[in-house]
Amino acid sequence: MTISELNKFRNALRNLRAELVYAAGGRTGAPRLLLEVRSALSRINARTFGICLNCQREIDLNQLMTTPWMSSCIVCQKASDGIVSPAGRVAEESLAGPA
Repeated sequence: MTISELNKFRNALRNLRAELVYAAGGRTGAPRLLLEVRSALSRINARTFGICLNCQREIDLNQLMTTPWMSSCIVCQKASDGIVSPAGRVAEESLAGPA
C-alpha cells in the first residue's frame, strides 16, 4: 500500500472518529466502532494497517475501501463468525491456482 493510500485512509478514519466522538456527546464508554477506528489509526501509525491480525496476510484493498477499520481478511473474518472453517483459506488458495 502506498503512502498516499495510507494517508487517505488516515484522513477518512480521523474524520469518522471525530463524528463518532461528537455523536457520543459526552456519554461514558466508547461505542465499538469508535474503538475499531482508533485501533485502525494505531495500525496506520505502526505501519501494520491492511495486514490481517490473524494470519498476517494483506487485507484486500476493496475490503478496506468499504470498511477501513477492518482488522481481519475476509477468510479470517468468516472463520471467526463461524461461516467458514480456517481451512477455507486452503480451499480458496487451491482454487486460485499458483500466485
